[in-house]
Amino acid sequence: MKHTINLLPDTLKPQLELLTIYTVMVCMALSAVMMFGVSSYMDHDKRQLVIEMDTLRGEINRKTSVLNVINAELENRVEDPSLIRTSQMQATMLKQKKRLVAELQARDSMLKHNFADLLEALALKHSSELWLTSIKVVGDDMLLTGQAASPSALPQWVTQLSSTEYFAGREFNSAKLVRQQEQLVFELQTSKGDQ
Repeated sequence: MKHTINLLPDTLKPQLELLTIYTVMVCMALSAVMMFGVSSYMDHDKRQLVIEMDTLRGEINRKTSVLNVINAELENRVEDPSLIRTSQMQATMLKQKKRLVAELQARDSMLKHNFADLLEALALKHSSELWLTSIKVVGDDMLLTGQAASPSALPQWVTQLSSTEYFAGREFNSAKLVRQQEQLVFELQTSKGDQ
């Protein structure tokens, strides 16, 4: 059994209306709030960019003024005679110290290769086909003179000498072999640059 009677046809029944003044006002209010928020954010961002640009401009101006001061100092600089003298004295002292170091190194090599080591190397590699008549050693310069029984004896003897510790790495920069009165006289010479 029915307790209510509906006398309205479907066309006359009230329908839900979405587009009312209230919903339009709410949408407009939300749009206004969103636009205000976006506008505030963009305005804040713009202010931050302006502040950063002002900071950068100030930094550029400061660096430009420093550069101008440096350029002015550079253009106005004058050579200081006392500094030039000091520089020349330092260069002279440096040359003297380098010369002293070179001299000490030369003496150090003389200590490594003394005359006793030379004589020992010559005694170890003696040859019956040649004999020495003179040995002259000044620093690293050496002059050996003697006589040989045959021309081939000298190169063989020099090859034997190169196997000794004293003559290892040493080169003779000049060699002479001359026949004098039925005898072959030789001369071997080294200099400082030949070690």
